[in-house]
Amino acid sequence: MTKYKHNSIVGWMSEEELNWLFETAKDCKNIVEVGSFKGRSTHALLSGTKGNVTAIDDWVLHYDINNSQHGETAFKEFKENTKDFKNLNIIRAKSNEAVNSFKDDSLDMVFLDFTTHYTEYLEAIKKWSPKTKLICGHEYSKDWEGVVKAVDEVFGKPDGVVGMIWYKQL
Repeated sequence: MTKYKHNSIVGWMSEEELNWLFETAKDCKNIVEVGSFKGRSTHALLSGTKGNVTAIDDWVLHYDINNSQHGETAFKEFKENTKDFKNLNIIRAKSNEAVNSFKDDSLDMVFLDFTTHYTEYLEAIKKWSPKTKLICGHEYSKDWEGVVKAVDEVFGKPDGVVGMIWYKQL
């Protein structure tokens, strides 16, 4: 059994969550990650799958919207942190712009980690769900009420939660 070799890429994903992404990706050929920052979770997905990962992010950092240079720095770090993977596609766009590039039922997994705002998260769940067999995301926690509210509104409850990652088989 292959074990995930943890990365030291800056981000907010715990080792438990990285392991879950790595193990889940093993059964997936087509993965979309919405929100990639510097590539911490992307690395785990790429390491697990024998298929392709599409990283979708505009690299405009929400917490630093007035300093676009920080976003450019994060994008450069992302590319450096994922440079050894040949199974990576990058789409530099917002979630709601990129979603129409994918056909319904064309993906094995969609991982949402780009916002904690209720309205944006709800819209993403509704738009990405028809595209995939498994939808999941980060920040399912009482600290991020917008995420929990959006997930629970659409699905009742997720099938499970690992750390702060929620998941739902469709």
